[in-house]
Amino acid sequence: MFLLSNNNVLSYLVEQSLCQEKEQELCQIEAKICKNFNLLVHLPNDRSLLVKQEPHDREGEAKGDLWQEWKVHQLLKNHLELQPLLKLVSEVVHVDGDRAIVVINYLQDYCDLDNFYTEQRNFSPAIAAALGHTLASIHQATIDRTEYQHFLEDGEPVSVVSNIRLKTELTPDIFGRVSEEGLKFYALYQRYESLNRAIDQLQSSQESCCLTHQDLKFNNILLHQSWQAETNHNSPSPIRLIDWEKWAWGDPTADLGALIAGYLKIWLKSLGLRSSIDIHLALQWAGVPLDELQPSIATLVQAYFAQFPNVLSRFPQFLPRVMQSAGFALIESLQAKLHYREPFGNTEIGMLQVAKTLLCAPESSIATVFGISAAELVDRSYQFPATFQTAARSKTAQSSAPVWQERSAASSQWLIVATQEELLQDLVEQIQIQSDGIHYLRDSLSAVEATQFDRLQRLPADLQQQHLCIYLRNFLYGLYFSGELRIASAQLENDAIGGLNIEFFEQIQRSNQGTGYWDAGWQVQQKLKKRYAVQKEELTIFVESKHLRQENRSLQINDSIEILLPNHRMENDFYVAVGNAGFPLDDRPTLEICFHVSPAGAIALMRQFTTELNQQQIPFKFKMITNPAEEGRWDAAVLNLECKYYPQLRQILQRVYAENRSHFYPSVPLFMKAIAPGIGLAEEPEEELFGVHRCQQIAEALLMVDAQENGVAERLTAIEQRFIEQGIDWELPYLNGKNDRYESIEI
Repeated sequence: MFLLSNNNVLSYLVEQSLCQEKEQELCQIEAKICKNFNLLVHLPNDRSLLVKQEPHDREGEAKGDLWQEWKVHQLLKNHLELQPLLKLVSEVVHVDGDRAIVVINYLQDYCDLDNFYTEQRNFSPAIAAALGHTLASIHQATIDRTEYQHFLEDGEPVSVVSNIRLKTELTPDIFGRVSEEGLKFYALYQRYESLNRAIDQLQSSQESCCLTHQDLKFNNILLHQSWQAETNHNSPSPIRLIDWEKWAWGDPTADLGALIAGYLKIWLKSLGLRSSIDIHLALQWAGVPLDELQPSIATLVQAYFAQFPNVLSRFPQFLPRVMQSAGFALIESLQAKLHYREPFGNTEIGMLQVAKTLLCAPESSIATVFGISAAELVDRSYQFPATFQTAARSKTAQSSAPVWQERSAASSQWLIVATQEELLQDLVEQIQIQSDGIHYLRDSLSAVEATQFDRLQRLPADLQQQHLCIYLRNFLYGLYFSGELRIASAQLENDAIGGLNIEFFEQIQRSNQGTGYWDAGWQVQQKLKKRYAVQKEELTIFVESKHLRQENRSLQINDSIEILLPNHRMENDFYVAVGNAGFPLDDRPTLEICFHVSPAGAIALMRQFTTELNQQQIPFKFKMITNPAEEGRWDAAVLNLECKYYPQLRQILQRVYAENRSHFYPSVPLFMKAIAPGIGLAEEPEEELFGVHRCQQIAEALLMVDAQENGVAERLTAIEQRFIEQGIDWELPYLNGKNDRYESIEI
C-alpha cells in the first residue's frame, strides 16, 4: 500500500514525469487540510501542483471518490458541446486509480472563496452573479441528457433519487461516536416531528435530471483574482467549481440551496450566540448582518434564473424547494461537525432552528432570506444579463490584502522544561493587549484574527469586553495550560480517515480494558419486538436485551431503568475512557490530573488505569489525544476522579510512573502541582474545568490592569489580587481551599 507523505511526494512526481529530479531541492511542500490527504507542492518557475490521495482503510482500500471526480472531467473532455465548461472546473493533470491519487494544476490566480469572504469581508453581488451563472451553465448543459448520465454511471442510466433522510433510530453505540454536546443535535432533531415530515416531503419531490455537485461549500469554489475585470470569451472564468467527488445525477435545487446555506452560515457564525448573551442583542450586533448578505443571495438566484430561465417552467415549485434544500444543507453541515468531532454549541443550535424554518416553512422564508418577495425575485431576473458581468464593489469591500499569520520558526522549546515561575513570568511579559488585538510576542501569535477583531470594535463596550475576555482566556489556555498552540508541525502523512488516525485509535481502543458502564434515569417509551425505545433528557435510543440488566429484561411502558453504555466517549479531539463504575459524581470534590506524556506513554496509562481503577470499582474518566501528531501537549492525557480516591491512585501512579518514566516530559500546566515531572494535579472548581477557570481569572485581571496602562509588576500583582478575591491561595493555586492532602510521587 502506497501512502503519500511529505517524504515521498516529490519522488512520486518525478516517477510520473510531473517534476524533474533536479528540481526536488527547490520545491516546497505544505499541507492543505481537507477530507482527503492534500499536499501542495510549489515547483520552480512559479508552478504548483496539488497532490490529492484518498484515505485508505486498514485493508488498504480507498472509496474511489477521486475516481468519481475524474469521471466528471472525462465527461466534459469527451463531449465537444461540453468542453466550454472545462474552464469552470479544476485542471486535472494526472490520475492514478490504483493508488487513489489525483494531481491537479494549482491555479495561483485563484483563491478559495471561503477564505476570500472570511479575510476580505467583501460580499460583492458581482461574485454571487458569477457564481449563479456558473452553476446554471452546468445544470442547463446537462439537464435531461441521459447519454451524459449513461457516460458517468458506466452503464444504463438508472433513475435513483439520493436518500436524504437522516438516521434517527439511535442505539447506545452513538455514545461512543458523538460527543455529549453533539447528542443535543439528535435530541433536538427528534423533538421536531414537523422537521422529519418536511425532509420526507423534500425527499419525495427530488427529481434526478442533471449533473449536480452535491458538495457546494465555499471552500470548494475558486474565485479569480481579477474577478472585477471586464470579461470576454478569452478571459479566465471568474468562478471555478472544484472537488466533484460527490457528484450525482440529481436535482438542481440541491446545489443552489447549498450555496444559499453557505451565505446563511456566514451570518449565523457571526452572531456570537452564547447562553449569556440575549438573542436580540446578538442579532443586532451580528458581525455580518443578514441584510449585508441579502443582495448577494438575491443576485445569486437571479443570475441563475437569467442563465437558465426554463428551470422555472420545468419546476413550478423550484424556489420553495431551493429553500428546503438550503435548510437541509445546514443540517448536513451540522452532521459534518459531529462526524469530525467539532464543538456543538449555541451557534449550531441556532443553525438547526434556521434549518427547521427553511424546511418547514419554505415559502414564508423567502422574503426573510432574500429581503424581497418571490415575485420580485423572479421579475428582476428577467432584466438580469444572461452572461456574467462585473458590477461595482459593494460597500463592504476592503482594499487590503488578506492577512496571513505564520508562527515564528523559533518556537518556545524551553517551555518543555519551564518551571511554574518561568511560565508565569513569560505570561506577564509576552502577552500584549494592544489596539489591534491580543498577541504573544515570543512566537508572533495572535488570539484574534484581524477580521474578528474589527468586528469586536463595533460591539457595545460591555459586550466587546465580554468577547475579548473569552478570546484572551482561550488564548492563555492554549499557550500555558494545554500547550497546543506551541506544538511544532509534524510530518505530513496520509494516515487519517475522517480526521482520525485509525491505527492509533485502534491501539487506544485495544488498551481500554473497560467493559462499559450502567447509566440510570432512562424511561421506557415503547415496547417493540426485540427491543425497547427509551428516553432520557429528550434523547431517544433503541436498546436490546444485551443493554439491560438481567432482572430488567421484561419491562413495561414508563419503567425507569439503567442501560449499558460503551466504555468510551469522544470529546472533540480526545478519546475518553469511562470507568465501569461510571463517571465521577458531579456533586463530589474532583481531581484533574494532567499527564505531559508521549503517545506511547498515554497508551500505557490507558491500559494501566482502565485495568486497576476498574478492579477497585473507582468511578473515573481518562481522556487522551487521538492524534499522535499532537505530541507535546501538556494535557496529552487527563484523569478525573474523586479526591477521596487519591491515596489509591498514588499507589498506582508510583508504579506506573516508574515503569514509563522515559515517556514523560518535565513540565506541567500552569498553576498545577507537579506531583512528578510531567504529572500535574489540581482540584476542579465547581461546574468548570480547572484550566479554564484559572485562565478566566488571569484574563479578567489583565484586561482590568492593562486598561490603566500598567507594567509587568503591576500585571503580576493584579493576577495575584484576582486570585485572592476568588478565594484562591496564591501559594497553593491548584487547590480550592488550603488543605493540600496530595503527596507527590517518590522518585
